[in-house]
Amino acid sequence: ICSLPYYVSGEIPSQQSLIKHTPESLKQKYGIHAHTGCRALKILPWKRQLLYKDTDNRTQSSLDYDKLVLATGYKPHLPHLGKKVKGLFTVSRLEDGIGLVEALEASSTVVVVGAGYVGLMIAEALKKRGLSVTLLEQGDQVYPLVDVDMAQLIQTELEYNGIFIRLKHKVTNLETIGGKLKAFRVGRHYFDCDLGLVDIGVVPNIQLADESG
Repeated sequence: ICSLPYYVSGEIPSQQSLIKHTPESLKQKYGIHAHTGCRALKILPWKRQLLYKDTDNRTQSSLDYDKLVLATGYKPHLPHLGKKVKGLFTVSRLEDGIGLVEALEASSTVVVVGAGYVGLMIAEALKKRGLSVTLLEQGDQVYPLVDVDMAQLIQTELEYNGIFIRLKHKVTNLETIGGKLKAFRVGRHYFDCDLGLVDIGVVPNIQLADESG
């Protein structure tokens, strides 16, 4: 995810440059057998077994284990914006960045929700692509991890480069037409856009563990 903003900005021209390893290189260098295109379905602890599905041929198989490490990562936190809307993006996976770049071809106005690290990086990247960028943050400063004086320096630099920043603006809803994002709503105000990106945090992806007891 750290290099995705540079792919979005065009500084990294090829998505292949973002891929560090392939199943072949993992096997050759580390002796790891990577099963790509497979979705873990269920853990059977009493059998020390993992059920999984090959998403290409849709066949189901199992793997036996002595020890099992769950590294299912995280998913974007979208409390009231979680409905599927065309033109609404998060940036958590390589596929997200690829989809975002493809959508930029027909876009000129973007709203970024969340002024954390990723939100700031993506806002900068989008501006470098020549888009009109508005950044909405519900807090009273950008990049809440730093002190106020540092945040003000960051905000000044962003605004100097043409990014519109609105603090204390908590998104309350989305406006759509025909299933496509048209605007973010903040109270009585609307921020129109061709596409939007939301980065307001993440939550652990524990669905597999929950379903397996």
